[in-house]
Amino acid sequence: MAAGAALNTDDRTRLEYRAPRRLLAESWTEELAQYIASFHARLLPDEVAPGDLPSARLAAAESALELNDARAVEWIAEVGDVAPAGRIPYLQGRLALQQNRPQEAAKLLGKRFRKILTS
Repeated sequence: MAAGAALNTDDRTRLEYRAPRRLLAESWTEELAQYIASFHARLLPDEVAPGDLPSARLAAAESALELNDARAVEWIAEVGDVAPAGRIPYLQGRLALQQNRPQEAAKLLGKRFRKILTS
């Protein structure tokens, strides 16, 4: 099949130099940004089973805090009553720390640590 074809060795590869530029073209950048933004439209994908929603919301709230995601406030609000006792004040306290509100954080986290120490 390759008889008579020009040799293409690793040290003299034939590259398409326009391809890398095309991949970084402005239209691709905008398209990629729109694609990524489409995943941020909802807090959770539609494919999450209803029975998994409570634990998925709690995990997402904790991950958002770890990643310093601006949507952590929304995630914490979505957790609702399904979180273990004291978990919401703990998450809210961590969020307050990230938002440079130390007095509020101390109040919220103090409740959490008092529960741990007394149990």
